[in-house]
Amino acid sequence: MKTCVFAGTFDPPTKGHLEVINKALEIFDHVIVGVLVNPDKTPLFTDKERKVLLEKMLEEVPNTEVVVYGGMLVDLLKANDTNFYVRGVRNELDYKYEIAMNYYNQQMYKDINTIFIPTSKELAFVSSSTIRELIIKKEDFSDYVPENIYEDIKKMALKK
Repeated sequence: MKTCVFAGTFDPPTKGHLEVINKALEIFDHVIVGVLVNPDKTPLFTDKERKVLLEKMLEEVPNTEVVVYGGMLVDLLKANDTNFYVRGVRNELDYKYEIAMNYYNQQMYKDINTIFIPTSKELAFVSSSTIRELIIKKEDFSDYVPENIYEDIKKMALKK
C-alpha cells in the first residue's frame, strides 16, 4: 500500500486542502493528513479543533487519517514508513517556498520524495490566512471552506 503524508497547519482547512487530498488519493492508496504543531505560529484554532475539522471534512473521503504531530516532518514520514510528502501549490511563490523546504527536508531525510500538486485555477487564491482574516472581521467565508465544516468553523470562531 502506497502511503503519503500531507501536512500543514490547516488553520482552518480549506477547499484547496480538500482538493489536494482528493488528488493525492488518485496517486496513493492512503493519505495521512498531519496537523503540524509549529511553535513559531499562533493559530486561530487549537490543534484539537483543527483535527476535529479535518476529520469531519474527510468523513466521506476513504483512506485518510488525521494526526497531530509536534515533531519534525521527516520524523512523521519515517514513523509512518513512507517517504512520500505531498504539497499543494497555488502559485509561483508557493512553489519557490516549497522547493526550498524540499531541499531542507532532503538534508534530513535523503529518501524523501516531495510531490507537488497544483490547485485548480478556481482555488488558486484561497488561503487559510485570508480565511482567518475574514473570520476575524466577521465576513462571509463560506465559498472557501467545505460546506460540511462551515458551521463548525463559525461556532469555534465565536468562542475566540
